[in-house]
Amino acid sequence: MRTVLTIALLLFGSSAAEAAVELTVITTKGEVGFTAEDEWVVIGMQTKLPVAVVAFQIKDPTDEGTQDSTNLAVNLYDLGTPQGREAIKTVGKKYGIDQPKASRVGDWQVFDQQSTQNGSVYTTLDARREVADVTVSVRLAWPHLKAHTKGHESAMRALFTRVLASVHGRLGPHDAKPGEINRRPVRPNPALNPTGLRPAG
Repeated sequence: MRTVLTIALLLFGSSAAEAAVELTVITTKGEVGFTAEDEWVVIGMQTKLPVAVVAFQIKDPTDEGTQDSTNLAVNLYDLGTPQGREAIKTVGKKYGIDQPKASRVGDWQVFDQQSTQNGSVYTTLDARREVADVTVSVRLAWPHLKAHTKGHESAMRALFTRVLASVHGRLGPHDAKPGEINRRPVRPNPALNPTGLRPAG
């Protein structure tokens, strides 16, 4: 199975500070891409199916010096394999007291819930849909900190929606674009759970 991660720098706006990175994972029969902000820190990358993941830490000055962090992960699952079918079960899994609230955003099935980690309340948003020849999930989790401004939650939800809107895919061979960098498949990292985020503790 040939799996390659390609990276192309896309410039939006008038300055490099507004740059975004287009990431594309080439799958068995096609490809899936999405856009990440240039300032996000990659904390995990595993580009080999049946479960591929790219995980980021999103900068938040208010969590500096704490155990808390805001993380986003994009996963690709090959549901034709036992590993893919098992890993997809974490999408929308209950972590708090209440069941996740289910809704839809376009073609995405979305799950919204709160839970406690390291003594902090977290909101976790999960979404999944079929793209090309795989199932894609996106997870965004952020802590509720006293130093956050009133509009922080709205900003996080808007970020999640932007990432969902950026996900795209197609079947067929990959057409290289100017500025792309090809990365070979990364072997599974046992420190990453199926969501692409490191387990608590």
